[in-house]
Amino acid sequence: MKFLVVGAESFGQLIAGMLKMLPVGWDVDFAKTTAEAFELMDSGCYDFVISELNFDAEANCNGIGILIKEKRINPRAVVILVSAEDIHVEAIKKLGIDYILERPITSDQVQEAVGNFLEKMEET
Repeated sequence: MKFLVVGAESFGQLIAGMLKMLPVGWDVDFAKTTAEAFELMDSGCYDFVISELNFDAEANCNGIGILIKEKRINPRAVVILVSAEDIHVEAIKKLGIDYILERPITSDQVQEAVGNFLEKMEET
């Protein structure tokens, strides 16, 4: 299983601490920019992607674009968007985003999303 975390370095560190509960053998990659995320996604698909909404001021893409691209590459991937901003949840979910977490996020929220994904994987 492959996991991609996309966002600022502090976000990556926060999520890394929360992912200690992942099963042994999972690969976790980190991208700090949109370009890094796209490069990693082009080199192989991920099973699980979590991205901040706005993290790369230099890019013409935000977390939504990253997550949509991953869904095109791997429709079975679980994608999570993290935002401190007020966003229209239903409109975002129609784009294929599985979870939307509002900041501040907790390890329980991340673990619940990962746990739900693992349950889905066991069912298929």
